[in-house]
Amino acid sequence: MITLGLSPKDVAKYTAVIVTTYNPDVVEFKKNLESYCTEVASVIVCDNSDKDDLKQELDKLLTVFPNVQLLCFNQNLGIAEAQNRGIELAASQGAKYFVEMDQDSSLPVDYIVRIIRSYQYLIKAGHSVGGVGPVAASALDGAYYHSRKQSCGLIKVEKTLSSGFFFSLEAYQRVGGKDSDLFIDYVDWDWCWRSNALGMNIFVDTELVMQHMLGEGHKKILFFSVGMPAPIRHYYQYRNGLYMLANKYAPFRWKLERVVILLLKLPVYMFFSGSGKSRRSYIAKAIKDAISGKKGRLVD
Repeated sequence: MITLGLSPKDVAKYTAVIVTTYNPDVVEFKKNLESYCTEVASVIVCDNSDKDDLKQELDKLLTVFPNVQLLCFNQNLGIAEAQNRGIELAASQGAKYFVEMDQDSSLPVDYIVRIIRSYQYLIKAGHSVGGVGPVAASALDGAYYHSRKQSCGLIKVEKTLSSGFFFSLEAYQRVGGKDSDLFIDYVDWDWCWRSNALGMNIFVDTELVMQHMLGEGHKKILFFSVGMPAPIRHYYQYRNGLYMLANKYAPFRWKLERVVILLLKLPVYMFFSGSGKSRRSYIAKAIKDAISGKKGRLVD
């Protein structure tokens, strides 16, 4: 679909928000949904919740939003598989563009129109575009992803977060779906790397800032500020991080940095943070499963 002949508002009519949920706070999620529904033609809620009563709550909630559909899996399939299914459902209903969202993030006013305008600008300038994302700022402590606190226009990046990410059906079909084997961590980065490898570049619009729950915030350890995820996320971060070392699309410089980061953070997570015993257990299992080649969801 050619976007240059359409206004951003017209393109928004062919755009679907794909939001993945997992045991959400329904009251808070309602506020976020309200920010999506007025911006796009349709919203697909891909629910990974494993609490039986939540489906009824979500069903009841979504009745007040006529352009929202619930895709309920009755189990946690992981963010990659949930996004794939949501995108494919929206595409089957006519969507040509997509914006991925997390349950704990809302869209700033006119976000869709602004990011479509940026996408159109890049296409008009002759770029092959895999997608465009915002700068993510932590809702807990204000930390910035990409370390960009000042606007500097559109920048080309190796990777970006999925929340707020805008891309076309054409890009999705060329790059392929998200890697379900990763389950959660590095899913967005892997897709960005694959897109870049095909010559479809990834961009960040530094004029667009979206608040996002980046783990459990940062903790000051000596002279460093260290991101602190929930303990179970260590399993996926370390296991998938080790897998990424063999990923042919991941930049070599990133692989070297990741080895250093994983090693340096190891004692911090194990001995200088809360829930140290739980964190040690998850990291140990992650290393063991990476060696044995286990992928997908962690099964206790």
